[in-house]
Amino acid sequence: MKSISRIIAEGRGNYITPRSVQDAIPIRRIYDDGMILTGNYFTKTLRFSDINYSSASENDRERLFIAQAQLINSLPDLEYTKLTIFNRPVGRTDQAKKTEIPDRTDGLKEYRDELQAYVSSNVTTDTVVQDKYLTIGINEKDPETARAYLAKETAAIRTGLDALGSEMEEVGIRDRLRIFHDFYNPYSVSTYSFDYDDTLKRGHSFKDYIAPDSFSFRSSYFMMGELYGRVLVMRTYGSSVRDEMVSFLTQRSRIMMLSADFYPIPTAQARQLVDRKLLGAETSKTKWQKRQNENSNFSAEPPFELQQQIDELREMLDDLMNRDQKMIMTTLTIVHLAKSREELDADTEELQNAANRFSCNLGTLMYQQYEGLNTVLPFGGKIGIYAQRTFTTECACCVTMPFSAKILQ
Repeated sequence: MKSISRIIAEGRGNYITPRSVQDAIPIRRIYDDGMILTGNYFTKTLRFSDINYSSASENDRERLFIAQAQLINSLPDLEYTKLTIFNRPVGRTDQAKKTEIPDRTDGLKEYRDELQAYVSSNVTTDTVVQDKYLTIGINEKDPETARAYLAKETAAIRTGLDALGSEMEEVGIRDRLRIFHDFYNPYSVSTYSFDYDDTLKRGHSFKDYIAPDSFSFRSSYFMMGELYGRVLVMRTYGSSVRDEMVSFLTQRSRIMMLSADFYPIPTAQARQLVDRKLLGAETSKTKWQKRQNENSNFSAEPPFELQQQIDELREMLDDLMNRDQKMIMTTLTIVHLAKSREELDADTEELQNAANRFSCNLGTLMYQQYEGLNTVLPFGGKIGIYAQRTFTTECACCVTMPFSAKILQ
């Protein structure tokens, strides 16, 4: 698995201790087409729409699941892809515009004004909407070569999402930086006003438009301005994870972000790895049986855990060789924000209980909150934690199924 270690090392880049809030944002350079350079990776972000998955019939869900598996199978081997679900806040101004009642010449202005006053008084900054993104990246020294590769991968992903019935759009640099602005400054009263050309003319840093007021990282949480935040990582998974887990975890009226990082492994390397592990497990079984025979215990059954390991490895080998499955290294992380430490702890417990419902263990990153935060956010290429888990394509689909229900506008 040396190739996987190489990819992770490339994504980390050269670590530099941040000396300011701007230094804590790991973007090295931006481009007007939406591409950014972070670490040693050129990355691009794509926004895609939700589809009616949870409410679909059993046959339709099976069809969509297969299409999702084909999309994951189409991801390039040994390259970086990140799926991100962002519960972002909707500002009071935006909410007011959406709830504004237009004037009419019907003689009912008095009642309309009363209703408008009531609606406006109930508009809060705690309202959130959910956006879904895919971030793709490539390690290249030349931005033009990287741009050509990203354009090719964007076309392939568009084809896969079209098969799912999901609409996709490329995110330009203004909207891409706004993702970070909305996370770093969720309750900011100032208007986001980044302009690429104007920033170049004035010689300003683009980080000034998105950075929070302050950062303070502790052992198990961090502070961002006056907000408290915590990064969680999925440490263990159940033997059979249902495909509604991600949707269940993110259906909360909280500012949070869930990301799943994918590293597809070439089939030849995956087979070698499974063959090696299977040989080791069968050798252990043979040695155990030999010891039992030496003690004249000829009818003893091998330990259940050992036999289960052998069966699972054989099943995985069959998936790789005969069922068009790939081995996917996956990391699932979550960051959530709160206005107080008590609210943060309560939300963490709620998320952990939700993960336990699917027989999964969602743990707090200890002394890695800074690295974890830069892993969750859709920068691309910056993998600061080692919490990868190995799945086949179908398991990766179940663990990271991002769709729930399409909202009609």
